[in-house]
Order: sequence, then structure tokens, then C-alpha cells
Amino acid sequence: DGDDVGPTLALLRVGRPLILYRSFLAPAPTKGHEEDHVLPFYFSIVEHDFGNLIEHQPPGSYRAVAEMRNPNGTPAGAVVLPPHAGIPGLWLAAKRNQLYIHPLSGTKVVGFSQLRAACCGGTMGYFALCAQDGSTSIAAQVQTPSQVASLAPEGTSQGAVAFDLQWPIPVARHSLKRTPHLMASRPGDSLVAIAVSETVLESPPGPGDEDNDPLAEDWSIVRKPPVEYSPPPMPRAQPRFELWIDDAKNLSKLGRYRFTFDLNEHVLCMQWLTLPGFPSPSLVVGTGVNTGEDLTCRGRILIFSTHDHDPGILPAIYQRALKWPVTVVGQWGNYFIHSEGSKLYFERWENNAFAKLAFFDASMCVTAMSSIKSFLLLGDLRRGLDFVQWKEDKESNTRNLRRLSRSPPTGFLTVLACDFLVCGKSLGLVALDHNGTANLYQYTPHSDGREGDQLLRSCATFFMGYPCRAVARLNAGAGQQSLLMASGGGELLCLKPINDQVYRTVATLAGMLSTRLPYRAGLNPRGMRIPDGAPALVAPRKNIEDGSNLRTFTFLSAPLQAQLAEKMRLPEEAIMKVI
Repeated sequence: DGDDVGPTLALLRVGRPLILYRSFLAPAPTKGHEEDHVLPFYFSIVEHDFGNLIEHQPPGSYRAVAEMRNPNGTPAGAVVLPPHAGIPGLWLAAKRNQLYIHPLSGTKVVGFSQLRAACCGGTMGYFALCAQDGSTSIAAQVQTPSQVASLAPEGTSQGAVAFDLQWPIPVARHSLKRTPHLMASRPGDSLVAIAVSETVLESPPGPGDEDNDPLAEDWSIVRKPPVEYSPPPMPRAQPRFELWIDDAKNLSKLGRYRFTFDLNEHVLCMQWLTLPGFPSPSLVVGTGVNTGEDLTCRGRILIFSTHDHDPGILPAIYQRALKWPVTVVGQWGNYFIHSEGSKLYFERWENNAFAKLAFFDASMCVTAMSSIKSFLLLGDLRRGLDFVQWKEDKESNTRNLRRLSRSPPTGFLTVLACDFLVCGKSLGLVALDHNGTANLYQYTPHSDGREGDQLLRSCATFFMGYPCRAVARLNAGAGQQSLLMASGGGELLCLKPINDQVYRTVATLAGMLSTRLPYRAGLNPRGMRIPDGAPALVAPRKNIEDGSNLRTFTFLSAPLQAQLAEKMRLPEEAIMKVI
């Protein structure tokens, strides 16, 4: 980058991860002290998340750093390779004096160089040497830059967009020219749906809008405010939502299948489902219409499918108007799950209509839902979590939803997303609230009666800094599932379970690091993760530790590492392996 100045120093040492130092320009020497100015740079260590330790020195000749250049000859970064296989190399890119570090694909690359050849498709490629398993031979690979095919807008010369490494996470960008709100993907069928909006001016309702209302005969719906008011002198701006459905293999022109919602209608949820009686897969969308605090907030359920449809305006193959907003849609087996305000319904498609089979009456308004086996976790707008069990008896032909437990009513808890955390036979319930806090609960029947049975046991809270609205459950090994969360600040966070022995080591190390190391402005890194709120009924026995704080031990000086290890009565190698 033209605005980036100064080199980056890479240090490789046995027993340590790849250590990187970022340079800064030293101030000009004062008059009379020119001889004291030897090196025009200051170096500062850069902590990163790739803490694999270097185990031994290279057996032979070894080149640690491979320089990368753009086709015009300007520097494009560098690749730092470890001296042996088993550790991923690091790809370095800098922009405006900020260093970006990304792992190199694979853990067996022992040699790397830039390559320009016809096999790279006319672009700059890379030549990599990879160690073979169980032998001393080496295989050669030719790689090209990672690209997303057909992501570039139509009419441009390039047919693909490469990933930009000068970001915290490698990204390939495409301008939507709309404001995105929700996205639902179906990787197995290469389908992606995006709910976007554009700002338009408010228009008065037409004379025939009430006649076309499918709920015109419902007297309980308030359509007119109790007081008369004059319209504003200038029309107000508000978003108009659109639904875009496209094939993920060709994203050059998003919105080939599209649907425009009503002016006051907002898309609140959507998900790809495989419902009996509908083309597979189908996109189910839940909406809400809020025109004022004195009027009834209504909603719709719409189902879309691109099967046997040409690109263009995509009509809904099914829609139903409701007098409640639809904030959650999902599927359990062959049953369709959706919310209507504070109620959650299980429905089945029969005789060309959905028949209600069971319902659950939540507290205020269902905002999030997750399921595992026959258990449901529901998040509420103000009342926290509800842990619900679905039961179906085919012999007696009975179905019911039963609440097993709920979060303690010690205060208001607005849940934006929720999911399960699995560690062996233990099941954790995680609620992500509007304050940016991850709340961990546990269901323990036959407890002492205070928390655990009728009320979920409060295990831990962790302040993340930004609220998270999206969460995905991922497999993290045998019998373990972790949570990947996306925050409103553009961060990706991971919540991973660990066993008791590792937890004791991690908790002790985190306590020592927070009390024995200096931090900016004297702030306690553990204290900043404690959220403001009502205390739990029972003191928590567990905690959520900050992984970004633990990695500080990896980059400490050797004497300080030895001092902390001596206090913990553990060898440094054991602490490094835990981190």
C-alpha cells in the first residue's frame, strides 16, 4: 500500500509461535544528538490468534519469508513459513500502517514462491512445496488467488472478484446499492436470499386498500388512531423492503428473482425449509406491519419458490395475513413452526391449508428460536428465555408443548439470538441480549429449588461489546458443539466449551494476567467483561474467560512467562498447549 511505511520483522524461535514486530518511524533526532540516532524505526510486537508453537529447527536449508508483489511490481505483502510442517504459514498484508495477518491454507506447506505462468489463468499465481505424510518426499502445487466466480457486476472486464487481504478477515465485496437486513442461504442447493430496502417517500393509503384487506371483517384490529391528526407538510422517508433470490453460483446480478413488499411492511425473519406440499426447498418469510403505537401491528407469512419460474417478479406461492407480527419461522420434522406475537404454533400442511396442532404461549413477543432434538429454546423481547419440550404421542394422537424452565425473572432480558451449547452430556443454553452480553444458563432438574429446575441456573455472563443478532452452532469435535456469533461491530466471536481441568488452568492464568500485567489506563480486562445487571440468585460456579486476553501469555518475555508458570506450578510447555 502506498500509504504504508516501514518494514515488518518476523522472528522464529523454538517453543514460541511466529512472532511479528510492526515498525513505526522514529522521531527525528534533536540537534547535537545525531550520532545517537542509529535505526530510524521503533518496533512493537503484534499479537495474533495463530499460536501454534515451533517445535524444532529446520533440518536443512530454509527460507522463512517469501515476498509477494502485484503484477505492476509494487509490494503486495509477504508469506512467513514455519520451519517444519504441522503449523500454518501466515500471510501478511499492510495498509495505512496497520498489519493484517491471515493463515495460509494447509499445515504442510514448507516452501512458497510467487509464480506467473499460463496455468494460473493469466493472473499471478503461487508455487507451494508441501510435505507428504509418512515420508520425506515433497509434492509441488500451483495455486491461484482465491476468487469468487461471477461476483463482479455485469459489464466489467473481470469475471471474478479476488479476496481482499487488507481486511481483518479476507473478503470479496459486491455493492448491493440497497441496505441489507437479513440473509438466508441454502448451500446444498446453491441458493441465497437477501432482504434489502431502499428509502422512499411515504404515500397516503389508496381508497381501495381497506376493501382488499383479507382481515377486513376482524373487528379487533385497530385501523384508525383514536385521535384525528393532520398529515405532515412534507412526506416522511421510510424503507421499502424487497426480497432477492439468486443462485449462489452466479452472483454478478443480484435480484434476478425479486418481490416487493408493501410500503409499511418489514421483513422480520426468513428461512429455507422443506415443507411437505411445497417445492423443495422453499423460502418462508415472516413480516410485520407497524403504522403507529395506537394501531394494531400486523404481519404476513409468505412462501416463495423459484421452481418452474423464470427470472423476474417472483409471486408468492402461499401467503396468509395475520393480526400479529411474524418474528420466527422454522421447521421440526414435517411440521411448520412460526410465531404470532407472543404465541408459537406448530402446524401441518393438509387439505391445501395449514392446520394448527399445538401452541405455546410465551411472555411478550418471541424474538429468537433454536432447537435440538425435541427441545426448543425461545427468546423473548423482555422476559429472557423459555426452555420448551415438544411431545408427540402417535398412539393417542396427542401433541403438546410444555415449558420445562425459564430464565430467572430478576430483571428484563431482551434476547436477540439464542442457541444451545453442547459439551458431552452437558447442555448449555446461551442468550445474546441487546446490551452485547452472552448469558449462559443450564437446566438441572431436581435441584435445590432456587435455580436449575423451574428456573434456569445462571452459569456465566460475558460482555462482548456489541450486540449479536446472528449465531450458528458448529461441530467442534467429538461430542462438542461451539457457537459462532456475528456482532454489530463487524466481529466474529466463538464460544467454545472446555473440560474442567483445562478450565481451572485457564481461569487461574486469566486471573494472574489481569492482576500482574499493566493494561491501558489501568483497566482490568476481567472487569470490563462483567455486564451491568441484576445479580444471579445463586453465585455462578463457572465463568466465560476472554481468549484474547489469554493469548497475551504467548507473547510475553521469557522471564515473565517463567515467573507466571512458577506461580501456577505448571511448566511453560503445559500452559502453552492449553492456550
